[in-house]
Amino acid sequence: MHLKRLNTPKRWNLSKKKTKFVARPKPGAHPKAMSVPLIVILRDSLKLVNTKSEAKKMINEKKILVDLKPVKELNQGIGLFDILSIPSAKIYYRMVLDYKGGLKPIIIDEKESNLKLLKIYGKTRIKNGMLQFNFSGGKNLVLKEKYGVNDSVLFDLSKSKIIKAFPIKKGSKVLVIKGKHAGEIATLEGFKEFENITKDRAILNNKGASYQTMKDYVFVLGESKEEIKIRE
Repeated sequence: MHLKRLNTPKRWNLSKKKTKFVARPKPGAHPKAMSVPLIVILRDSLKLVNTKSEAKKMINEKKILVDLKPVKELNQGIGLFDILSIPSAKIYYRMVLDYKGGLKPIIIDEKESNLKLLKIYGKTRIKNGMLQFNFSGGKNLVLKEKYGVNDSVLFDLSKSKIIKAFPIKKGSKVLVIKGKHAGEIATLEGFKEFENITKDRAILNNKGASYQTMKDYVFVLGESKEEIKIRE
């Protein structure tokens, strides 16, 4: 359950010159390449604990929550837009991408700790005309609404319901989550289809500079602005 520090993903923003080994994220809601073990965040990034024992004690006392649910594993992988909170200390964080595409926690207020953006990665029609949607973070919901793949929704964790939906369309504010532009916030200008290629490209504009990336690499943040705090 360990990795050599030298082999940890760049997204972790972790120093390579401390201990030889570091925790490996357990399989879960996020791909390994897109998640950081909880213990690494608590001890190395936020410095809320000094040792693994301190972190384990907090977990046993159910003080640490992810998306408002008590954490059970020190090595649980924490991914994009997950909410890490310690309500007893009034501490709230959201995992975001920095300007270089690295995962990092930023401070948010208690109200924001109830809100999470989810991206739709797939959908399946089931009985009674309902649709099952597969969202980022491993969440699956059966809904009547007709959302599209790559659309985003704003989810209220405290009420377990969708507040708003943001279709992927021209003018949307988006975050690039993979590729050489990972971490950039841009405006979606349109799409470009290629023959014999199943995955379309998205045309983006960031501060006057236009470029293309894979459509699947785009995460809609809102219609014209970010609906949640993702920068310090």
